Amino acid sequence: MNNFNKYYYQVYGMKIASNIEVPEFPIINGKCEETDMVEIITNKLPEDIRAEIQKGKYQFMSKDNIWFHVEGVADFWISEGRRAVIELCELCDTSRMKNYIMGSVLGFLILQRQEVAIHGGAVVIDGKGVIITGQGGAGKSTLTLTLGERGYKYLSDDISPVKIADKLYVEPGFPYHKLCADVMEKKKLNKADYLTCRGAKEVKYVVPDFEGFEKQPVPLHSIWEIAVDDVDCLCVEEIKKSDKVKKIISNIYKSECIASMGGFAPNHFKRCLEVSKQIKYFKIIRPRDKNTIDEIIEIIEK
Repeated sequence: MNNFNKYYYQVYGMKIASNIEVPEFPIINGKCEETDMVEIITNKLPEDIRAEIQKGKYQFMSKDNIWFHVEGVADFWISEGRRAVIELCELCDTSRMKNYIMGSVLGFLILQRQEVAIHGGAVVIDGKGVIITGQGGAGKSTLTLTLGERGYKYLSDDISPVKIADKLYVEPGFPYHKLCADVMEKKKLNKADYLTCRGAKEVKYVVPDFEGFEKQPVPLHSIWEIAVDDVDCLCVEEIKKSDKVKKIISNIYKSECIASMGGFAPNHFKRCLEVSKQIKYFKIIRPRDKNTIDEIIEIIEK
């Protein structure tokens, strides 16, 4: 580790040493052992990567090395699931840089470490972890937030890593929600009061929620995939056997990048298979233009 690291965090089960202050991340108090520590620092990128970026190549992916350029922000290099180096652009937009750390950088580190991390939020119901996943616009963030409003703690808003130990656990992320504009309006939150980040399709607002955040890993019970279609009422299906592991793989955070990284590693598949054996997986298809949030919550609670 470099001697200029000043901040120590624990996010998604990773212990992180950094010279970047990220107020959203939970801090590790006391002395930190460097075993399996992940480093996220600002520094110069290797000359060969900088040369490629200067030629106009703005992203690259392989099994152990990922780098990408964001105009007006920074160049990012993530390697071997252990280190992320960020070279800031002149007049860098630091709030955008930190948003990339909270999203893509952490996501790529987890992917390189071959962890099973589902793209979606996680809540705690009766002491059990429940992951909510689904395509953008399906309503998974609204569902996670509404469950929180009903008194259920949440572990994560966007990425839900599963730790495989004596049993399966969902690792906590950090105590913030990323909400789209229409949810902000429904909750009567003033957009100007919050930082923004760019999601896959739209700008999202970073809203703190310290009271509702669960800081400790929780045993995983089930995964719920939310989808939208032209149906008249809710359709609920339990996914079983080989279809279950396929669903888990398809909903891994940044799964669309796996092919560019050389394909799905055998160890990564083995972990997905282990998760599929121990949990239940349900898919809920909801009507496109009907508010069914109360019904969905009732189904999950049961």
